[in-house]
Amino acid sequence: MKRSLFVLGSVFCASMACAATVPLTWDASVVDATHSAPTEYKMYRAVGSGSMQPLASIPAPTLVYTDTSPAPGQSCYEVTAANAGGESLPSNRVCFSVPFPPNPPANLRLQP
Repeated sequence: MKRSLFVLGSVFCASMACAATVPLTWDASVVDATHSAPTEYKMYRAVGSGSMQPLASIPAPTLVYTDTSPAPGQSCYEVTAANAGGESLPSNRVCFSVPFPPNPPANLRLQP
């Protein structure tokens, strides 16, 4: 069964610096006759048009993770469930955009 991954991001900007966090949550893996309980969840992130890269291992039964260092631009996330038997297929993909900081001002000078 595919897990659903949800994202609710926030971006805080003060003057020229922006700080972003991306809190993620997902539904637990279903345990049945052919699927054992996970011992961990593995979070993956892709930045821009890049491929998914490992981001974090989260011990089960935790179902939340906050990315505290997303790169400017679009970041996409997937989560898998894992145990001694292997790793599941990935969840759905969710994406969040962090604004790029502005270019610095130019031509600063003393006023005569």
